[in-house]
Amino acid sequence: MGKKQREKKAHSKRKNIGLDERIIVKKRLSGSERKRLARAREKSDKLNARQGIYESLARCAASPEELEVLRANALAQRHSTAKRRARAMLLQERSGLMPKKSMNFLVSEEDDTKQDEIQVVRNEDRPLTLLKQKALSIVEGESVLARLWDSSLIPGRIQLVFADSSCDILTDHGYLLRAICKSNIFEFAPTSPIQEQEACMKIDNMITTKEEAAQTDNKKEASRQIDNTMKSVEKKSTAQSIMAELAALKARTTKSAIAEKKTNHVQEEQASIQTQVKYIPKPIELPSCLFAEHRLAVKAHSKELLTTKNESNIYRQVQRPADLQEARLELPVCGMEQEIVAAIRENEVLMLSGETGSGKSTQLPQFLYENGFGKVIIASPRRVACITTAKRVARELGVVEPKATPALVGYRTRYESGGVAKSQDGEQDKNWPHLLFVTDGILLQQLRQDLLLREYEVVIIDEAHERGINTDLILGLLSRALPLRRQFALEENASNQISDTTQTKSLRLVIMSASPMTDVATSSELWREKAPTQLQIPGRRFSVQIHHALKSPGIHDYLQLVVEKTITIVQENISGGGILVFVTGRREVEWACKVLKERLAQHNLRILPLYAALKGDAQERAFVQTAQRLIVVATNVAETSVTIPGITIVVDSGRVKRRITQGGVTRFDIGWISQASAQQRAGRAGRVAPGHVYRLYSAAVFADTMPISEAPEVSTTPLEQFVIIAKSLGVKDLHRFPMVTPLPKSALTQAHMALSRLGAILEKTDAPLSNWGKKLARLPIGVRAATLLVSAWTQIQRGTAKKRLGGLALAAAAVLGERTPFIPVDAISGQSSCSLVPIAFRHARGDIHARVAALGAFCAARDRLKGEVGQWCREQSVDFATLERLEKLRYALARTARRCKCLLSVELKPSPRAELLLTNCILAASLDRVARLAAIDAVSHDKSRFERECAYELLLSEYSENGQSMNFAYLSRTSVLYARQRDKLPEYIVYCELARNDDDRLVIHGATRIDPNSLTQLAYHTRFLDLSDPLDDPPPRLRSKDMAILVRRKPKLQAAHSVWYLPSLSTVLHHQTNPQHFHLALARLLLDGSFFSDFQPSKRHIKLVADLLPFSFSVTDGPPTKLTKLIQLLTEYSSASDLRKALARDPRRFQSSLLRCLAILPEAQVTLYGKALHSLNSSSSSS
Repeated sequence: MGKKQREKKAHSKRKNIGLDERIIVKKRLSGSERKRLARAREKSDKLNARQGIYESLARCAASPEELEVLRANALAQRHSTAKRRARAMLLQERSGLMPKKSMNFLVSEEDDTKQDEIQVVRNEDRPLTLLKQKALSIVEGESVLARLWDSSLIPGRIQLVFADSSCDILTDHGYLLRAICKSNIFEFAPTSPIQEQEACMKIDNMITTKEEAAQTDNKKEASRQIDNTMKSVEKKSTAQSIMAELAALKARTTKSAIAEKKTNHVQEEQASIQTQVKYIPKPIELPSCLFAEHRLAVKAHSKELLTTKNESNIYRQVQRPADLQEARLELPVCGMEQEIVAAIRENEVLMLSGETGSGKSTQLPQFLYENGFGKVIIASPRRVACITTAKRVARELGVVEPKATPALVGYRTRYESGGVAKSQDGEQDKNWPHLLFVTDGILLQQLRQDLLLREYEVVIIDEAHERGINTDLILGLLSRALPLRRQFALEENASNQISDTTQTKSLRLVIMSASPMTDVATSSELWREKAPTQLQIPGRRFSVQIHHALKSPGIHDYLQLVVEKTITIVQENISGGGILVFVTGRREVEWACKVLKERLAQHNLRILPLYAALKGDAQERAFVQTAQRLIVVATNVAETSVTIPGITIVVDSGRVKRRITQGGVTRFDIGWISQASAQQRAGRAGRVAPGHVYRLYSAAVFADTMPISEAPEVSTTPLEQFVIIAKSLGVKDLHRFPMVTPLPKSALTQAHMALSRLGAILEKTDAPLSNWGKKLARLPIGVRAATLLVSAWTQIQRGTAKKRLGGLALAAAAVLGERTPFIPVDAISGQSSCSLVPIAFRHARGDIHARVAALGAFCAARDRLKGEVGQWCREQSVDFATLERLEKLRYALARTARRCKCLLSVELKPSPRAELLLTNCILAASLDRVARLAAIDAVSHDKSRFERECAYELLLSEYSENGQSMNFAYLSRTSVLYARQRDKLPEYIVYCELARNDDDRLVIHGATRIDPNSLTQLAYHTRFLDLSDPLDDPPPRLRSKDMAILVRRKPKLQAAHSVWYLPSLSTVLHHQTNPQHFHLALARLLLDGSFFSDFQPSKRHIKLVADLLPFSFSVTDGPPTKLTKLIQLLTEYSSASDLRKALARDPRRFQSSLLRCLAILPEAQVTLYGKALHSLNSSSSSS
């Protein structure tokens, strides 16, 4: 056998076994050696497990010298005292980990100076600060008087030693024994490609050397030494350990064993969801109950998608500043890094719970990055938490600021993004950051575009304990996407035969929460195969003293009590840290800050607000530490999403403002928080030092009144968006969709009805999306905003509107999803004032147009004034942060619409025509939210004069909490259409939202004035509109271009309380709708000469025909006697064009009947009519 053939065969053997299996064949056994191996297997039942490992090492010995070393160590280990063995076991128990596979840590007591020392080198990628002071520091090139014997020892690789603060350094006869705790005792560090190639060459050379040595006398000497070593081993052991080692040895020496090893390896990899060998591809079968129509273009798109790199053996080095590293190591989660990373590698789903402030949000993405995972997407429910966490992680990883270019860390919210590259057309580039922080809405958008999330290797759901509707929907989708992604990875890797470093890996899901989520972990609807693995991060809190009030304040008194308590704490100088005050909403935050600044002006304090709608720069001020004492007045955004440094005192009002939607009515309810929220708020005080919590409610209220946890958002939120997303993914039966909390049937029914009224789906519960609904589903925004944009784009495509309508539609769609930019706040009371929209922005068409006008003025002022736009906003009484978000959202919607092939311009150039068309688009998006000024007599007489004169009757009734029907509502006092005089109110309006005030009165928000004719046109094809029979006056007419018969009808809207009659409209009369009406209209058109081009009937002639031959569409007894003969002739025609062709072919057929009907007319009229018939006959004869 030539040298090249031997090298090729050795390379093939090494490739089949694989370096990652940590099994290296160092000697090729001959036939006689295999016989000896079989005899050794028979003796294995009585051998010791540890000594069996030595036997395996002996068989893999590279030289007789190594064999002698192995024998010496085996003898030394056999003669070691029981005390030393007990000490080694104790150290292993204290470490919490046993050695991996055949790994042993040996210290010789006899000939330590004579034995060769094995050099242990620290991994350069692992920060040295991880090695605690109690353990012996390992520096470059340091030697340890210890022996590590491992069957996976590979030339060219280095050893990696971990140590922890709980390690003990034990000495025995001057020799060091290092106990490694909370981490792997030893493991192999990765090597560079050059080192790996050198190691492979050494292995190939060894294999070649052993093959040549097998043909010499050295083979007999080696076999004799092996037999002697086997006989010298003490024969006490269990059969399982030695049989495993001998089976591994057999796998390294025989081809049949290699095949068996590969088969077992396939089974193990399939069980652990780690693809490292070639699999037989199988077709992906989608669950029919969930993704019946969601087709995965595996072959078509797999080449275009970025493949997740299998970098599990790579440790990325990160250089952090000393202060950041020191603060980072104090976090509880850092002590569990190896445990968390190992759990993520071994499990598809991991539930990680830990109190807020434990560091899980900022450190877990860094753990995954440093340990070689692929791209990671982290979703949180709040925009504030998303941006602040991304910036903190970027700072710790050495990125100064996530910018608009591809970066290591990026974030993306509904309004802005950082570190995410954009192409020239404004779309997001595929070059995503390695760690991408997003809101849950953005992750939901990613799932709609690619259900398998093939761009990412790990998905992290943060703050899952809040149980938002997006979070529940994401969990439901991912629970079905995980097995599909696993199967996709198997088939993709098997079909492409790619290497380990470019494998497509299974998706990993990490669910993080502030408290254990038992309901999610035990949900059989979500996890059909295996329940998620759960890990708990220990708390780091200092002692916190909780002080309860003796008496709980009323709902209107709590805000004043919060301010007074905060002032008392400052004046009495309780503790010395920062103070965090929890109130309910934005108005309360601003008012409390104003009062505290006035009354504590003599103290050196920084008093800052914090709420979700606050501008980003203002939010970041709360996280900057200064010499001044900090007071932060915040909403529940500071409860779990962010951690404010330096807080030692918490003032808990015990109140929270909830947005509750029942039916079509929204209510903002201020109520008690849950016990879980109270505990979260209390935890804020013990992060840096012992703290105090002042609960402004009694202990009895906490124990008896407050719920244990918050209700899931799915039970209090409309489900229209959920239904359209699920339908777009092919879900037919929504009741079978995997959800932790079952979907309320009443909410699902209302969502189906709302979507059917918008034309998105049919009225059947299991009906799929219509073509219109599919267009709406492509836009990742609210259903009504999507309807507005699609309506505008449809008008532009048809040519009925100009492109400038697109800019107004984008602005209006952005306004629909945001709060009003106007500030109707009384700075003294903190409550809603009676002030209306600023005069500069009052618009006659309504509130939406006024907000669009304010947005346009803001854009113009920003371009004109540059940095002084903030002062302009204060002068105009508009909110800068809201208008800035609206502007960002407008451009984001334009990019989204462009991806959906809706090319809408972003220019704001209003015109009367464009504003009228925008009104129609708003009406199309809210056709079921129409109201009409009610008749005075329709309102109960026990109401006030204002309630009777200014009430609006709703098209659809709403119901109160006790089930009582509510048919009337009133304009909000902040609306531009509001008036107290009936004659100044518009007759018809369309609104965005209904809210219930404290008096249990329905209040209309976002009202727009509409024209009844527009309402008639848009409601023509809906179930709301009923059409009357064709009107006799005006009479039917013939449209010459398409020969359609047009009649006028009287439409009516069937409201919940009455019938609304709208202006008449012209419609086409079809034969299929009512044949009797159709033939009557044909007869009338024949008699008035509409079918004869030469005969132009005068108005007098038409009037004579109508007077002398009276007939009506509403007559049910049949046509008049004089028309019976003519109508009998017309029954065989189903269209006016057919009748015209018949007249052209044979006009004499109708001549006698027509003249008989016209006999009662004046002779002059009959003569004119006869001439028209004669000319028609002449033209027919000539043809």
